[in-house]
Amino acid sequence: MSLRHVIVCLALLTAPVASAQDAGYPDEAFREAEQLIEQGDLAGARAALEKGLRRVPDNANGWVNHGNILLLGQDFAGAEASFERSLAIDPQHYLAMNGMGAALMGLASYEQAIEWFLRAVEAQPEYITPLINLGDIALLRNEAALAIKYYSLALEVDPFARDPSLALGELHIVGGLHEHAHKYIDPILSRNPTDLDALELKGRAFMGQGLPLRALEPLLEAKHADPSRASTQRLVGVACMLSTQWGCAEDAYRAAITLQPGDADLHLELGQLYKTAGEETWDRAQWHFQKSSTLDPSIAAPWFELASLEEDLDREVDAIAHYQRAIELQPDHCPSLSNLARLTKLAGDPASAELMLDRCLSSDPGFVLAIVNRGWIRADAGRCGAARQDLEPLAQGDDLWGRQAAELLTKCPE
Repeated sequence: MSLRHVIVCLALLTAPVASAQDAGYPDEAFREAEQLIEQGDLAGARAALEKGLRRVPDNANGWVNHGNILLLGQDFAGAEASFERSLAIDPQHYLAMNGMGAALMGLASYEQAIEWFLRAVEAQPEYITPLINLGDIALLRNEAALAIKYYSLALEVDPFARDPSLALGELHIVGGLHEHAHKYIDPILSRNPTDLDALELKGRAFMGQGLPLRALEPLLEAKHADPSRASTQRLVGVACMLSTQWGCAEDAYRAAITLQPGDADLHLELGQLYKTAGEETWDRAQWHFQKSSTLDPSIAAPWFELASLEEDLDREVDAIAHYQRAIELQPDHCPSLSNLARLTKLAGDPASAELMLDRCLSSDPGFVLAIVNRGWIRADAGRCGAARQDLEPLAQGDDLWGRQAAELLTKCPE
C-alpha cells in the first residue's frame, strides 16, 4: 500500500470525528494532537492522544484518531490494534471499519481488508473512502475492471471526488482508451486549473492520441506552476521529442535530471533523444546510456541502446557483446534477442538465430520484429509453410512491417 493511499484514506477518516465536548474527549489533548499533526509531529500527536486516552479510554473516536496517526507513521499492526479498541467500544463505527481495512491493506492482508471496507460501505454508503480503497486493492491485484467498478461507485457518491477521477483517468490511459480519459480529468481541471496531477494526465492522454503538440499545452502549464516537479519536466521532454522539438526536449530532460540525478530512466530517455536527434549527438547518447547502466546495473535497456548505437557506428563486435549483456540481465529481452538473432543469421548461423527468436516469442508472442526476423530465416531456408505462418498475418497491413512481410513472402511464391 503506497503512502499516498494511506494519506488519502486518513484525510477522510479524521474529518467526521465528533467534537471533543460531545464525545467526552479531553479538549486540550485533542486540540494539541490536531496542531501537532498539522506541524508533521506524529510522535508528539501520538503522545498527546495517548495522554487523553488514559483519561477517557472508552472513547471510540479517540482510538480512531490514534489509529490514524499510526497509519501515517506506517505502523500498520499498531493501527489495527487501535481500530480494534474503537470497534470494541462502538461495533458500528464506520470510520474504524475503514481504518481496520486500511491497516490490513498496509499489512498486505487483502482479503481481510476487503471484508472491512465492504462493512464500512454497508454501514455508511455515503462514505467514499472504502470504495476508493477497494479500487486500490483491485489495482494491486491487477484486476483493472474491478478497480474501475469501485472508483466509478465512489464517483456516484461524490461526482467531484478527485482521487477516483484521477485513478479512472490513469486506468483509461493505461488501457489505451486515451480519448475517454479526458472525461475524468476535465472536471478536476474545471475546479482547479492548476491541479498538477490532472495536467500531467491530460498531457499523457493527448500523447496517447498521437497529439504531442496538444499535450504540451497542459504540460507547460504544469511546468510553469511548479518547475521543480521532475515528472512534469520528463513529460514535457517526451512531448517535445515526439514533436521533433529537440532543443525543447533536451532542456526538459536536463531539468528533470537536475532534479533527480540518480534516475536511470531519465538518463536512458535523454540518451534515446540524443541518438534520435542525429549522428552529431551520438557521443552524448552513449554517455547517458552508460550512466543509466551504472545507476541501475540490473536493467537491460541501456545495454540494448548501446548495442544498437554500436551497430550504427559499424562496430559489430561491440554491438554483439552489448546485446549479450542485455540478454544476461533479462533472458527474454525481445529487442536484444531479435537484433542479436539478425546478426547471428548474417554471420551464418540461422539455427541459433531462430532459437533466440523462439525464446523471445515464447514470452511475447506478438513482438513483431521477432516474427519478421523468424519469417525471414524460414523463407531463406525454403521452409515456406512456416514462413507463411509468420508473415502472412502481418502482410495484410499497410504499415512498414506489413510491407516488409509482403516482400519476404516473395521468396515463397504460391
